[in-house]
Amino acid sequence: MSPTPTLLSSLQWPPQAETLAAALAVAVAAFLLRRAFAGWAATRPFADRILVLGAGPLAHSLIAALETPGHAHWGRVVGVVADDGEQPPDSCRLLGRLEELEEVVESVRPQRIVVALTTRRGRMPVRSLLELRVQGIAVDDGHELYERLTGKLAIEALVPSALIFSPDCRANRLSRALGRGVSLVAAILGLALTAPLIGLIALLVVLDSGHPAFFLHERLGLGGRRFNLVKFRTMRRAPCSCSEWERDNLERITFVGRWLRKFRLDELPQFFNILHGAMSLVGPRPEQPYFCEMLETSLDFFSQRHTVRPGITGWAQIKYQYGSTVEDAKRKLELDLFYIKHLSISLDMVIVFETVKVIFLGKGAK
Repeated sequence: MSPTPTLLSSLQWPPQAETLAAALAVAVAAFLLRRAFAGWAATRPFADRILVLGAGPLAHSLIAALETPGHAHWGRVVGVVADDGEQPPDSCRLLGRLEELEEVVESVRPQRIVVALTTRRGRMPVRSLLELRVQGIAVDDGHELYERLTGKLAIEALVPSALIFSPDCRANRLSRALGRGVSLVAAILGLALTAPLIGLIALLVVLDSGHPAFFLHERLGLGGRRFNLVKFRTMRRAPCSCSEWERDNLERITFVGRWLRKFRLDELPQFFNILHGAMSLVGPRPEQPYFCEMLETSLDFFSQRHTVRPGITGWAQIKYQYGSTVEDAKRKLELDLFYIKHLSISLDMVIVFETVKVIFLGKGAK
């Protein structure tokens, strides 16, 4: 007697349903494996044990960068060997002083030593570091590692020789001329392609808050020369003289201006500044003369921003929000100095690509 067929055995699944079920099972399995791997990687089972040499401003910034989740793959800081009078951040143990380096290494067995001393002349234990390097322990320069981790320079510990003798800080006339040519082509094409959009935006600005649609603002450019920056007007006129910091003018931003800033469309008229020769497509943000004079007295290396043409977009513009304090200016200066040090067409292309993402997605802009 043949078995009585059940309801499930009598069902005939179409091939499409079987394929969909298999794809769903693979997707679920991949998701679970990814979560499991991420949890396992967070424990950093194969991460290098890092010993930091120094506990000054550079060491503090470097340790903070290494402790961020995105840099966990670089390693785990096991402690600090400090110079006299220095103290590490609260998150790290002070394992000893410079004279005790070999004993500390014998105790904690690091795979990597990062030299982040405030003063190296007469203080860096060269002989000990050479012996440890020969034994297979990696030795990194703190400045270079901080650059790789953050994409900026730590100006608290920056010395002129770091730029003067850097093999990366070598932009020649050919690369500068090529960059200028690319900027001119981009400006011509940009104006040709966005002419209807520029006209529409100008009309919207006038309808929203009256004339004028554009405004000119004095800025400092290459070599500290003054020029008039052209932008769409995004704020109402101030009833009286007031601060130019962003935070002091938020209530003056118009409805249209807020959207223009979100997608950086208020920068479009600066193509005219490129044609005039005052700006490039990529470079540090041009600042007002008053701010430059003020910041040059409080921030070392600020005048180095004027060794290249300012840009419509730049490394600091895509990596940091609009600034409203001296501390913001300091953080943006670190990014600008990184750009100047590593100036190249390939870096410019990365910046342009990230800027296009901001324009179309509205992300990364305040």
